[in-house]
Amino acid sequence: MNIEKNIVVSGRPALDNGLAVKPFKQIHLHSTANPNATIDDEAAYLSKNWPNGYYTHLVGQGRVMQVAAVNGGAYDVGGSNY
Repeated sequence: MNIEKNIVVSGRPALDNGLAVKPFKQIHLHSTANPNATIDDEAAYLSKNWPNGYYTHLVGQGRVMQVAAVNGGAYDVGGSNY
């Protein structure tokens, strides 16, 4: 599958601010529980709300979209932010 790049979270804020610690050991999956939410809607929402929590990829409607840099952790997505 091709990964579309639409980086809406610049840098690696979780890692840079001590909110994530290497080595990263988890993969976090997010569901809106809203069948009408599109992957594009989710990217647009994240672009405005990432300080409250963010992730690196979105998956849905047969698409994969990278929305933040990899190998920088994630923030407030449940679990231990690793």
